[in-house]
Amino acid sequence: IEQNRLDADKIIGVGITVPGNVDKKHLMQEISPQLNVKKVSFLSLPKELRIPVYLEKEANAATLAELKLGIAKGMKNLVYIYLTQGVGAGMVMGGELYTGAHNRAGEIGHQTIIPKGKRCNCGKLGCWEMYISEEELLSMYRKKREGRDTSLKDFFNHLSYADEKALSVWEEYL
Repeated sequence: IEQNRLDADKIIGVGITVPGNVDKKHLMQEISPQLNVKKVSFLSLPKELRIPVYLEKEANAATLAELKLGIAKGMKNLVYIYLTQGVGAGMVMGGELYTGAHNRAGEIGHQTIIPKGKRCNCGKLGCWEMYISEEELLSMYRKKREGRDTSLKDFFNHLSYADEKALSVWEEYL
């Protein structure tokens, strides 16, 4: 704010989105298996910044963005699946974000879909996240390419050019 000579009175707040479970009331990231962290507090920020700070799960924030500005604009009911390093979902019912009793609604990535499957960051076996995350897609593609590194952008670029290996991985992934 100071560096850019912004008028602090015109800033309505700071929004922070994080993966995993959050306690919005106490500005606490409770747990994030993707980041391997627990109990990260943002409670000092409002005092340090002298403006309000808002904390939200990244899947919920993405859902709200789609609801207010994107393809879901005006929808009353939807489930938005957020797929990155992990898997989460945001849910809208009656035009309002549904967060559940403990702000944990939409934590779908750690549901077991394959008993005795791959070990997840959360410690369980066979979590959905281990089979549909961005990292899993890239891992599958790297194996087809004998370990050569690739990015998500590269993968989809190869897919758009009907690269045989990319097409094969995409079909298996889906």
